[in-house]
Amino acid sequence: KDDRTVGFVNTRTGDVTSLFSMGAGGFTGKPTPVVRFHPTVHGLLLCGAPDGSYIVYDMTNRRKTVVEAKVKDNKVEDIQWDPLSQSYFIVGWQSGDVALCDCNGKSDSDRFLNRFDRISSGIRALAWVKNEPGSFLSASS
Repeated sequence: KDDRTVGFVNTRTGDVTSLFSMGAGGFTGKPTPVVRFHPTVHGLLLCGAPDGSYIVYDMTNRRKTVVEAKVKDNKVEDIQWDPLSQSYFIVGWQSGDVALCDCNGKSDSDRFLNRFDRISSGIRALAWVKNEPGSFLSASS
């Protein structure tokens, strides 16, 4: 049984709240490389998986959406919310693939808004450019 979970720690009170199990979506038995809160939408969380899947978790409604990887064992290296959108984010995989996604999409064609050219040396980090809306930087190894 895999009992690993993503939890929320309140530093003021010391309370720990279990949010969801990591047993689905490529998380079983592997460390979670990336966890990000949305910068403006309270309680919206992204988790990237070692197999390339990711989870969108809404703490307010306790709703978890698992998006399965298209290419297995293609680790999510970084995932970043778009600070100017309530639902868009970019995800970068170890293979060098990068995609702009919408967490409100109901199907893959709705979720994956744009797949960018592969970066041959792989992705290590992503960041939105604050003064250039719609632009982001990628770093490779």
